Amino acid sequence: MGWAAVVGVLGETLGLREWARDLSPLHAVGQVPIEEPSAAAMLALALATVAMLSAGALAFRRRDLVAG
Repeated sequence: MGWAAVVGVLGETLGLREWARDLSPLHAVGQVPIEEPSAAAMLALALATVAMLSAGALAFRRRDLVAG
């Protein structure tokens, strides 16, 4: 989230190179008001989100906590 914010707000001002901007997941989607968003990039980000949420939920359920 932090890098996406830095690239989105300060990318042009800081003069970040193209490879550094490409590391932001929001950069892959495109500039929505100016150009049409990339459906493939949005689908890939949605699938990555579901995968990470599933992995986090599984890890959360496997915690080794003792009651009491």
